[in-house]
Amino acid sequence: MVFFLHGEVSAQQHSSSAQKEKSEHLQHIGVRNTSNKPLKLSYTTIASYYGGEKGSRDFHGKPMKNGEKFNKFDPTIAASNKLPLGTIIRVTNLENQRTQELVVKDTGRFDEYGRGIDVSRAAAQKLGFLEEGLVRVRIKVISFPSST
Repeated sequence: MVFFLHGEVSAQQHSSSAQKEKSEHLQHIGVRNTSNKPLKLSYTTIASYYGGEKGSRDFHGKPMKNGEKFNKFDPTIAASNKLPLGTIIRVTNLENQRTQELVVKDTGRFDEYGRGIDVSRAAAQKLGFLEEGLVRVRIKVISFPSST
């Protein structure tokens, strides 16, 4: 019985050490965790899109945070304030299960409105929420940018 407890403590210590290493690595590459909870590489949030029709606020052709020009017809663009630029993510629309791989290329003020990610108009169309404008999604980090 004592041996079992010793093994359990050892496993917890290892888990804590691994979590600390993961956290330090994520901080090193620029991942910002603004809560007290451990950062998850898969989480749910609300998605919105930018690059709407004429008459709405159109960012098409304007520079993104990574220096490229925003193209609302590019289905691979995402904006996040928590993940570093260059992070590749898989976004799943939880209403219809459609998925799309995106690259974080921009940031924005959408999180002030309770949204965790903003995607291009084309990405919203592929994910099937162009009509609704907002949808609950699962974000899974596929890869972080290299820290070189």
